[in-house]
Amino acid sequence: MPPPTTAVTRHLNFAWIEFGHTADAQAFAAGIAALGWKNLLLQLPRKKDDWGSRYVDSANPNLPVRWKGSGLLALPNSYVDSKTRPMVSDPIFKKFMESHTEDEFREELRKICGFLSQWVWSPGVKKSSATDASLTVDPDATEWADLVAASGHGAAGTVWGGDSNLGLELAQTLENLGAPAHSDRLKYVIIPTCYNLSSWNVLRWNPALRRPKPIHGILGYSDSYPGGDPGGVFFGKFTALLKADSGKKPILEAWKQAHAGSYSDRWGAVMHVESKADTMKDWLAGKLAEPDPAGEIRHFTEASWPDGEVVADTPKPYSAYFFMGATKIDGSNNNLPDVGLFSGESGALEIAKTSGTFAAGKEIVVVFFYYRPTKDGMDVSKLLDVVTVADATVTLEKDFNAEDATTEFDAIRVKATKAGISTIRIPFTVRSDAHAHYHADGARSYGYFWMKVVPFDEDDSPFYPDGAWLRGPR
Repeated sequence: MPPPTTAVTRHLNFAWIEFGHTADAQAFAAGIAALGWKNLLLQLPRKKDDWGSRYVDSANPNLPVRWKGSGLLALPNSYVDSKTRPMVSDPIFKKFMESHTEDEFREELRKICGFLSQWVWSPGVKKSSATDASLTVDPDATEWADLVAASGHGAAGTVWGGDSNLGLELAQTLENLGAPAHSDRLKYVIIPTCYNLSSWNVLRWNPALRRPKPIHGILGYSDSYPGGDPGGVFFGKFTALLKADSGKKPILEAWKQAHAGSYSDRWGAVMHVESKADTMKDWLAGKLAEPDPAGEIRHFTEASWPDGEVVADTPKPYSAYFFMGATKIDGSNNNLPDVGLFSGESGALEIAKTSGTFAAGKEIVVVFFYYRPTKDGMDVSKLLDVVTVADATVTLEKDFNAEDATTEFDAIRVKATKAGISTIRIPFTVRSDAHAHYHADGARSYGYFWMKVVPFDEDDSPFYPDGAWLRGPR
């Protein structure tokens, strides 16, 4: 069956960055190729090594770009995602390690991931010759991607693999560097990970949709993403739906319908309302209308279908951060290996009004989460020993998070005892045995923790991106 339209004005390009099981990538690559798309990574020159063909980025020679079944993928992951998390034995990595330490290797991967975090939003290739090409984020690219996907584990605007400290900090990159648009080609980004399209994270993608030459939409998951073989099924269905009916089905509807059945509550999308009717037929013909960067953006899930919910950037009435010593932990640094909650060390919770001050007697509750609201096992008393302060009373509370199945101490009730203060700082010590209660997740990490402030007279406010990883002893 030919592509859904013969009025193709240019080849469209895609690229897939994979940190985990490749079934989703392979299904998508095979399906989108049947629609006439090309893999942008094929612009890189090919080379043979002990594992067969690889494609060489001259600016990032230690980035594996390899075939996995039907998918040519960028594979910036150094650990197999398993309980033991052994090192990947890719010949590129093995050669680098022959003359470098493990710390130097991790730093090299961190540089690659930092670059790819920018590249997702400005995905170009600069081809200097038949034997020299590289990925680039600069305006001198000779070719661009129209769609980019980054798949693996995910949370807080980040995508990673077997090592939670090495990944793509996609949302933080938008906040730090903006989203420069050197081309109008990139229309959609797909993030097949857990929770990166959840309600508490969706605002972080706004810079990409608000930029000049805006991205039309971001597709992903508002809940957990099973990946693996189910992911392969989703993306096989998705590309088949994009191809059906001569490509006339809206892309958003195809994304929703690809998850019909027992996973129907998992998908999510954030996109311009003007782009809700985008179709593959129009995309192939170069006829997608560019949305107004200032136009209305909505968050779509199964629960909010078909209208979605307006994504409004409203200020939070409170802020809540972990501190370790003088270091404030937030989305700008919480993936660094030397930043986190270190067993046996002292820090503080800082709860602040973003405007005005606390009234005497004002009560708030700080609810703690272990990765996500539905994950069992959150117990503050097994993570922190907190200290009462002069400006407030502090009381541990049980089962404020009703979404999980456990009923342990998951919250701290804070009551201001003094008027006119805007910040309450609560000292704590990270329990020396905390890492025995929370299982290891990657090198030197034992879980991601974040807080939500629940005022009794104001709306809840999410703080998911600014959580902290529990680290073992230094």
